Amino acid sequence: MDSHPADQEYELSGAEAVLAATLALMTGHAQSACASQQTWMAHKIRTHLDLLCRHPGLSLELRRMIHSLYHHWQVLAGPSHSCPSSITWSHTPYRYPMASWIQ
Repeated sequence: MDSHPADQEYELSGAEAVLAATLALMTGHAQSACASQQTWMAHKIRTHLDLLCRHPGLSLELRRMIHSLYHHWQVLAGPSHSCPSSITWSHTPYRYPMASWIQ
């Protein structure tokens, strides 16, 4: 019997949810053989990193490291506009089901 059912959920803060999604996109980017999918994922990754490097709840050191990653993904994604700096962060946790392969 599976001790970790697929419907198990985690509560994540806004920054944690964006970071989890970013890591999933980075994994997808690395595994994809489709150039158009890789380009789309690189744009989303860059957008997520832009949000994270300005998140007020993250340490300055982590935000600097994320900003450095942002520049790497900016080159991969190509030209685009960054997110407006007026974005506000919710303090409501997000609920995500645990994937069956995470055990």
